Amino acid sequence: MLKKASINTSKSAILRNFDFIKEGSIIIEFEKKAYLAVCKERDSFQNFSENLEPVIIFNPIMHGDFPIIEFNIKFYKKSVYIDEISTLISTSNREEIRSLVRFSSESWSNLLILAKEENELKSFQFENNSIGDLNLCLRELQIDIEDIMKNT
Repeated sequence: MLKKASINTSKSAILRNFDFIKEGSIIIEFEKKAYLAVCKERDSFQNFSENLEPVIIFNPIMHGDFPIIEFNIKFYKKSVYIDEISTLISTSNREEIRSLVRFSSESWSNLLILAKEENELKSFQFENNSIGDLNLCLRELQIDIEDIMKNT
């Protein structure tokens, strides 16, 4: 369940990740914590509030010859679909994989949602128990999660 959080970060630090993007998401790290930072348009931004139930899905896919992880979070309120966030993680980029592992390893994950045009930021936390699902996904792509966690 989403709950409001007070996360000390500046909007400008998040805005830098979305200079030329209207909507998108990225896992960023600062102060040894991983954050899912999301840029949404105003209509979608308004969908996010407390008490939404996140469902995390990892999908290993081949994009040409390159394996990619589709990291998807769908949000529901009383079993009604509200919105979703999707991010593609390149398996050839160890930094992206390490950030995804760090994000999935935390028992409470941090979510930052930005409406760039209105310069508004919402911050949430949600209970996260997705590390087992991520481990299965990485195994399908022949990536050792323990090796990644040793180096985080």
